[in-house]
Amino acid sequence: MTTCRIYRLSKSSIRCAALMGAACLIGLLLVLKPSLGMAIGILPFVLWLGITEKKNLLFLFLLLLPYHTSPLLAENLMGITGAKPFNLIAAFLLLMLFFHHGALFRTEDALEKRAVWFFCVYLSLFAFTVIRSIDHLPLLNMISPENFHRSSVNHLLTFFIRPALFTMSFVYVLKHIKTGKEINRCIDMICIAIFLLSWMVLFISIANIDKITISRIYVRDAISFFFNVHYNAIGSIYIACTPLLALRALTGRPFPLINYALAGIAVLLLQSRSTIAVFLGGTILLLYCLKNWKAMAFFACILVLFFLFWLPEFLERVLLIGFDTGDPNAIFTGRIDKIWLPLITERLRDPSALLFGRGLYSILISNAYLSREIFQVNTAHNAFLALFLDCGLIVFSLFVFYLTVFLKKAWSLAKKADTSTGWALFTCLITYLVGTISGRDFFPSRHNMYMFPIIALLINYFRLHLSAGKYKEAPFPNGD
Repeated sequence: MTTCRIYRLSKSSIRCAALMGAACLIGLLLVLKPSLGMAIGILPFVLWLGITEKKNLLFLFLLLLPYHTSPLLAENLMGITGAKPFNLIAAFLLLMLFFHHGALFRTEDALEKRAVWFFCVYLSLFAFTVIRSIDHLPLLNMISPENFHRSSVNHLLTFFIRPALFTMSFVYVLKHIKTGKEINRCIDMICIAIFLLSWMVLFISIANIDKITISRIYVRDAISFFFNVHYNAIGSIYIACTPLLALRALTGRPFPLINYALAGIAVLLLQSRSTIAVFLGGTILLLYCLKNWKAMAFFACILVLFFLFWLPEFLERVLLIGFDTGDPNAIFTGRIDKIWLPLITERLRDPSALLFGRGLYSILISNAYLSREIFQVNTAHNAFLALFLDCGLIVFSLFVFYLTVFLKKAWSLAKKADTSTGWALFTCLITYLVGTISGRDFFPSRHNMYMFPIIALLINYFRLHLSAGKYKEAPFPNGD
C-alpha cells in the first residue's frame, strides 16, 4: 500500500516537474525567440484547447482579435510566409468547425441555410473584387511598394486570405453557438475583450498624455506603434460593440458598469469624433429601443454635465473642428471636396468603371488620386462610396437592396422578440452602419472583425426564439 502511494506520488511529482519545466522552457523561448516559443508551446496548446471544448477556441479568437496585428501575433513563425500565430489560430478555428461536426451546408433550418448561402455569395464577391485588382498590381506597387506586392500570390494572401480569416467566427458561431447560455457567454467574452482593450488604450494614453493632449496625431502614432493599426480601426471595435457594453451595464453589476465607463474613457482618449458620436448615440438608441426612459434621462443628464463643465480642452478642440465655420466640408475635415465629389464625378465620366468598378483599392488608380486632386489616402472614408468605386453601380445597388431587406427582417424579429439581448444585437448593426458614413469597410477588414460573430449571434438568437415559439429573455449566466 505504501509502495503504491509512493509510486503515485513520484509519478505525480514527475508530471508536475515536467509541466513546470515545459512552461519555463516556453517562457524562455518567448523572451529569447518569440516565434520558436509560439511554435513549440502556444500553438499546440491552442489546438488542444479547441479539441477539448468547442467553444474555448472561439473565445480565445475573440479575445485576440484586437491584437492580431501586434508583433507577437503578426510575426511569421520560423520564417515561413503567412505562418503568423493569428492566422494559424484562425485556421485551427476552421478545422475545429468540422472536427466538432459543423457541416457547412448540412442543415434543415431555413434561416441558417439562407445565412450560409448569403455568406458564400459575400465571400465570393470579395474574392472577385480582390482578383480584379491584380490587373493593377504594377501601378499599386509603384504607388505604395510597402503595402502592395508585385506577386499576385502575395497579393491574394494579404488582401483576401488574411481578411477572410476574420469571417471564420461567423461560421463557427452560426454552427456551434445555439443555446441562450452559449449566446450570453459569447457576448460576455466580447465584453471582456473590450475591457482588456480599454485598459491597453488607457495605459498607452497615460504613457503619452503630454503628447496626445497637444494633437491627436500623437494618438495615431502611439496606437499604431503598439497595435500596428490606425486608431480609427480601434475606434471601429467600440462602434461595433457599444450596445453590448451598454446591455451588460444595464444589469447594474459592478464589472459591466466599470467596463462601460472604461470604454467611454478609452473612446474619448482615441479622439475620433465618429467613434465618440456613435458610442454615445448607440447607447441612447439601445435605451430608446428598450424603452428605458429613466436610464436615458440619467445618461442624457450625465452627458450634458460632462460637455458643459468637465470637457477637457483638447477634446473640445477636436469635437468642434469645422463647426466654427458651419461648412459641411470643414466638419467632415475636407472629405466632401477633396475625396467624395471628385471620385463620384470621375466615375460618372467612365461608363465601364461606373457599372462594374475597377477592383479593390481602385481609389489609388483613379485619375483624381494620381493627379493629386484628392487627399493622398488609400480609402474613400465612406464604406458605401468605397463599395461603389470598387464593385460598380450594379453590385452596389444589389448590395444596398439586400442590406435593406436584411435590416427590415432583423427589425421585424427584434420587435417580435422584444428582448434586451435581441435589441442590443440589432443595435450593433445600426451603430456600425452609421460609422460607415465616415470610414470603415463592408468587406472583411480590421474595422468590422467583430461584426461577423455579432451577426451570427443575432441570427442564432432570433432562430432560438422562433423555434421555441415564445419570446422571452434568455437567462444571463452567473457572474459578470
